[in-house]
Amino acid sequence: MVVFLGLFLFLLMAAVSVLGAVMDRDLLTQQLRDEGVALARAYALSAENALILNGAGLARVVGEAGQIPEITFLMIVDPTGRVVAHSDPTHFGEMVGDPAVKRALETPIGAVEAGRTPTVALKSPWGSQEVLEVIVPLVVLDQIRGVLDIGLGTDLIRQAAVNTTRSSFLIALAAFLLGVAFIVGFSRSLTRPLEGLAKAADQIRAGTWDMPIQSRAGGEVGKLAAAMERMRQEVSASFVRLAERTTEVDQLRAYAENILDSLQAGVISLDLDGTLGGMNLNAVRMLGLATAPAPGSLPLEVLAPWPDLAAGFQAVLSEGLSREVVLGSPVSGTKAPNRLVRLHATRLRDRAGVIIGELVVLDDITFLRSMETRMRDAEKMAAMGELSAGVAHEVRNPLNSIRNAAQFLGGKFEPNDARNRFTDLIIEEVDRLNALVSRLLQYTRSEKQGHEVHDLRQSVDQAMVLAALKVPSSRVPLVRRFAEDLPLVWADPRRIVQLMLNLLFNAYEAIPDRGTITVSVEPVDGRVRVSVDDTGVGMTAETLERLGEPFFTTRESGTGLGLAIARQIADEHQAVLTFQSAQGRGTIVALEFRFCHEEISHEESHHEILD
Repeated sequence: MVVFLGLFLFLLMAAVSVLGAVMDRDLLTQQLRDEGVALARAYALSAENALILNGAGLARVVGEAGQIPEITFLMIVDPTGRVVAHSDPTHFGEMVGDPAVKRALETPIGAVEAGRTPTVALKSPWGSQEVLEVIVPLVVLDQIRGVLDIGLGTDLIRQAAVNTTRSSFLIALAAFLLGVAFIVGFSRSLTRPLEGLAKAADQIRAGTWDMPIQSRAGGEVGKLAAAMERMRQEVSASFVRLAERTTEVDQLRAYAENILDSLQAGVISLDLDGTLGGMNLNAVRMLGLATAPAPGSLPLEVLAPWPDLAAGFQAVLSEGLSREVVLGSPVSGTKAPNRLVRLHATRLRDRAGVIIGELVVLDDITFLRSMETRMRDAEKMAAMGELSAGVAHEVRNPLNSIRNAAQFLGGKFEPNDARNRFTDLIIEEVDRLNALVSRLLQYTRSEKQGHEVHDLRQSVDQAMVLAALKVPSSRVPLVRRFAEDLPLVWADPRRIVQLMLNLLFNAYEAIPDRGTITVSVEPVDGRVRVSVDDTGVGMTAETLERLGEPFFTTRESGTGLGLAIARQIADEHQAVLTFQSAQGRGTIVALEFRFCHEEISHEESHHEILD
């Protein structure tokens, strides 16, 4: 804008300068014309006097004119057009063919006497520079005796015009520079406050509200700055209030999310269009997802890896009834324990009671069903205990009598008597029956527990020492893998030794010839894990399903109470007992105990495996 204004000013001043130069040239030309006419008339009078004397004195007239610098030439032409006198003698006697000279010779006497203006014109005679030519008829005794032609140089006019043009140009240039300086200064006085306002607007747009908008400019710019400052203050206050409200909303949202994540149940919210609105932390854990699905996802797509759960999910939404579903491993994924989950749906409403979505709650009732099963088992065990106690009392007395009688008979026979074999057999079978009754009583009776803060490595090592006495280490060596700095647990050392002996004896009996038993004790995910890994024959899936049932055994000489007692001891310690086995690949029995410094929750630490 400043450049355009400067260019316009420059062109304007240039036009004014050119116009002034033209006017000055015209004025100088007019002055030169007046001067030339006066000189021509003066010299014409002298020439007429000379012609009266038959031309005497014409040379003096043209000679005087030749001495004047302003006069370029002066010549006198007779009526025939011949030069009879000239300031430059070289032109003497030449014939003049100038039409203006001919017209002057043909001018009527009346016109001359009337004082008409002589002929004046700018010409370049004889190819010389431009001159102002004035032609005056010479009248003697009422007759035109010739013409006086005088030429005045225009150098002064040209020089004056050049000087005027130069001065005008300098004046125009100075005016242009002053105008540009004024325009620049004036524009800067306007743009500087506007630039400050633009910078303040950029800061506001960038979110910087604490910079006051100040301007020293007056007028409209000052009013605009004051208005923007008021706007900044209002927007800043609104922004502070909005930030406070946003913080409150974030806190409420975090509080609500903490409440949902603290629930033991899984919660899935759906929007009105049936898409996923959110999922609490426990629901994510139940499904074994790495992160919660993105809002707007389709729930059936999220639950696609669990077909039974997806079908139950759709059923509770459409029918409004609760469903119990076995939540197992996804269709394609790692093997995980099955969980029994109850699904039920409810409408999600706002404060006005308007339905805004639905909630589907997933309750893990695995422990509840396990407790029901345990209560039934406890009732059975109580009845079995009463029956076992009566049977043991009634059976042990005859067995003791039979054993005593057999020993008495054995004492009557000679050492080499063949009948001693039968009495020894009777004693062995009676002892076996007594051991069976003792184990049955041990399974059905609840013993007083002596829990204490204990290092499992001590009990496990003691059990391994006792077990090694039964089978030579050359056939089945025992390998210890005990971690250092093992956390302590809350346990009964005597019962842990009994539990480990049952597991080690089963591992020995699962190895028909030679093999290895590896016992590991290590911390895993907040628990102490004890595992017995053998290289025996392994078990079938059907056998794994029935492990731990009383009187179930795969050996002809077994009682079926060893693993049942082991599970009972594990339950006393709220430990998790699991089995992994495959035919021909051995078996891994694992026990997981909670650290003693953590609050032991039976509900969190024990889950049965559902089929």
